[in-house]
Amino acid sequence: MDIGVLFWLELATRLAQLIASAGVVFVSFSVFRWTKRRDAADFFRSNWADQQNTNLMHLGNPVARSVHEKMVYGYPIDDEEREVLFFVLFTKINRVLQFYNAMKSGLISKEEYVSQTKGTMKLLGNQEYWVRYLVAERGYSNEFRNEMLGRLQSTGSSKHWDDYSIQELEEKLQNFRKDRTKHQ
Repeated sequence: MDIGVLFWLELATRLAQLIASAGVVFVSFSVFRWTKRRDAADFFRSNWADQQNTNLMHLGNPVARSVHEKMVYGYPIDDEEREVLFFVLFTKINRVLQFYNAMKSGLISKEEYVSQTKGTMKLLGNQEYWVRYLVAERGYSNEFRNEMLGRLQSTGSSKHWDDYSIQELEEKLQNFRKDRTKHQ
């Protein structure tokens, strides 16, 4: 055989090996990324399910709600309706958080996230004052908190934060502080 032909055959063989190796690396990396995203999604789903089960348990058990509020605030909230409201709001906020995490992980698009949480955000908008308080006080990330607050303003809720008079805000804050100081 001609030395030139052997050269080109050898070059073609090496190029094919290089392309095959690059393909294996690409497939391996893709599987790694997919596995990592799946594991993150499983973690978020499991964590969310545990938190929602805890919230639902508290909703059905006044003693558990009282114990939880003592852990959070150092005293129980005297207003059982507000206690229940807080846990219902947490189940709704956590639902939005689950979709938010799915969006941030690339599992769903921004449009799907907004679409799937629109109804929940409208419900939360009706309790905007307490939602603002809860997302600020309960360890949600700054990024999620900002997302929630921005979406609350666009829900068309019955009354936006800025629509409260200074007197109404001070009155709500004073009532809340009274509840807190009773038990300190």
